[in-house]
Amino acid sequence: MALSDHQKQIFRDFLSGDRLPFADIYEAISEQLLLLIFKARHLYTLADYRHWFEEQHRVLTALQAQSAKINEIFKSDNYVVGAKEDPLMNALAFMNPLYDGFDKGNVSLKTWGEMNHPPEQRRGVYQHQITLHERFIRDDLFAILTGCQTGCPAIPTEMRQGYCHQDLSIAHSHGNLLLEKLDNYFSIDRVAILSETIFLLIADYRQKHSALPQWLAPFAENSSGLAFRGIRESYDYKTIKQHLEKQGCEPFIDSVIAQESEHDAQRILNVYIGVYATDIHHWLFDILQYLKTPQTTPYRWKFTTISPDKTQKDEEKKEYESIDWDREFCQITIDRHNLLELIQSNTLYDAVLTLADRLLHIYRPQAEQALQNKDDVASLTENEQKIHNSNSFLFPESNRRSYEENVGKVQIFEAWYQRNKVLLISKNIKRTEKITVAERIAGLKSYDLKMGIPSGSKMKVKDGVYDTAKNYSFVRLPDKLSKISLQRYHSKAKAIINTEIDTLLHAQQIKNAEFPFNGAAYAIKPLWAKCEYTLNTGNE
Repeated sequence: MALSDHQKQIFRDFLSGDRLPFADIYEAISEQLLLLIFKARHLYTLADYRHWFEEQHRVLTALQAQSAKINEIFKSDNYVVGAKEDPLMNALAFMNPLYDGFDKGNVSLKTWGEMNHPPEQRRGVYQHQITLHERFIRDDLFAILTGCQTGCPAIPTEMRQGYCHQDLSIAHSHGNLLLEKLDNYFSIDRVAILSETIFLLIADYRQKHSALPQWLAPFAENSSGLAFRGIRESYDYKTIKQHLEKQGCEPFIDSVIAQESEHDAQRILNVYIGVYATDIHHWLFDILQYLKTPQTTPYRWKFTTISPDKTQKDEEKKEYESIDWDREFCQITIDRHNLLELIQSNTLYDAVLTLADRLLHIYRPQAEQALQNKDDVASLTENEQKIHNSNSFLFPESNRRSYEENVGKVQIFEAWYQRNKVLLISKNIKRTEKITVAERIAGLKSYDLKMGIPSGSKMKVKDGVYDTAKNYSFVRLPDKLSKISLQRYHSKAKAIINTEIDTLLHAQQIKNAEFPFNGAAYAIKPLWAKCEYTLNTGNE
């Protein structure tokens, strides 16, 4: 069926960039980062916790100064080879255990003592690297902790409202870095996404040994659909991208609209949106790499194939209800307590998808054999009759961790945000108004400059606080915005930090109780969900 005029417009809007596939994800992630930073600023205003933030800032700064030495320790690791040195990531290699210690209620030196006595099983192939690591902990880290006069106790759980110490510390010391990474959303390249879309479509046609359609003809000569070092590192991808940059994207869009059916256009759009979602995840990872990995609910399925008991009499089968079948059947089990935990953390669907992956891995060969031989059921194999554990290292990576699944993750968090947002709206007497991310960031930076966070160097308004705040690259405000507007944004940020942030977080957590976030391992989650915290609903 040919495309209608309405469908053509939708197709053109998406591929030209006039319409975003994920219109709410930037605001959704921005709100979580801003709530975290506002919470860190609030705790910093309290005398009981101010010194903790200053202490961690000193330790983190000192470790960053040792980045070159830390880099030498880990230079043989795959994630470091060929990568640009990141002083903060290097520092976090030793700060992470200290932060985890605070989450458990321990001071830095107590955690250091545990780090200084590693378990014997750590010794092995990488003995030289382990020796350097242990020496750094014993000598350098101890000197830093004592030199920085550490000794502050952990921030109580009820004061953190579900946030972990690592995220609060990074929000205090490196809030600007987080906001810069957040701003990289606007650097997501539509041409790069469309180029990868074309690459994947060509690869699909090549794999199926099908002739390329006319709208892919301009890319046919130099495009094999193969990539050995990642799609965007391949020669074919770069050739496609160069063509689009030179000719523009419009000729390609026009040719698809003119030649293809509704089914083909939808297929192209699905691939494009899937690639776009994957770029969203890369952008998000670039932010979250500095924060603590969120908690997940572990789970384990067991399954095997069982032959029925042929000796059981028909009368017994009728008398007693059984889960057994009359022929070979797959028995799947999970611990009941674990099942209840999955339901409570909204993780059950993800766990079932993992189970589906494992079943597919074990049973697909027999299914394909039966299909090929036109048999009703393939013969039972020895592998099927083994007891399989879904967490076994023998299973490959998930078959479903794909572009399509990335789309679902983004959409689910967007839906969660729409139901639970609290920071980017303003409820006055007459109506509810939407507040922009830029307004909140401008207010936050004005506050930071005036309070001297984290450097300690305070600025006065008369010295240009508002002009400086406005000139940050990640503050996207109109050039001609008045200082009165900036002053209003500053006043609101100050009010949020001093009196409102706890109420806002409590309101979002109450809303979450009615529409909970997805607790799956790879799902996008609110940043306040990383530590156990008992929510007071006011109904007790």
